[in-house]
This record gives sequence, C-alpha cells and structure tokens, in this order.
Amino acid sequence: MNIIQRHVEIYSFYNIPIQVPHPCVFALVKILVSNRRKGAFAYKAEKDREMAFSIFEYLQEARPKILKDCKTIEVDFSLKLQKEILTITTKYYLELLPVIQQIFPKV
Repeated sequence: MNIIQRHVEIYSFYNIPIQVPHPCVFALVKILVSNRRKGAFAYKAEKDREMAFSIFEYLQEARPKILKDCKTIEVDFSLKLQKEILTITTKYYLELLPVIQQIFPKV
C-alpha cells in the first residue's frame, strides 16, 4: 500500500539509514490485511490483528505522543478503509475502539 511509503521514519543503524513505517500506519494496514486473508493464509489474519492491536496498546501506554501524531494520517485512508478498520476493531478488540476513533474522528 502507498500509505506505508508516505509515512516512514528514518533511523540510523551503524550509520546506515533505515526507513521503517510509522507504527500507527503499520498497525492500521495490518488490520486491513487481516480482513483480506483468505484460504490457506486465513490463519495469519489473527496474528495480523494481534500484532496491530499490540502496537496500539503499547503506544497508548508508553508512547502517547506518537499516538497523538497518528491523527495526521487520517487523510490518507479513504472513508471506506476507515469504516473497515473501525468494523474490524469493533468485532475483535472493542477495548481499542476509542483509540481508533481518535485517529478517525469523522467516521
């Protein structure tokens, strides 16, 4: 997804620049991917959701500033994708719904 490429952070590792996706974008895309896994790959959907929701739990507890910055990515997710993420969160991890609603307040 282009969304990941538009939201990267650059770190230096032994003077080698490394681009990694923004944690919120990575987690949101994992939620979307989990909903698209079919057939032989369906078993990975649960792992995708677990990873995504774990990232949001961590950010909520340990890195709230990063979580606040997530609000800026709303424009890169269509209304349809935002609704899909909210639906998946409601179905599988209701406790994190307020966090997702902060990122996508217009849905």
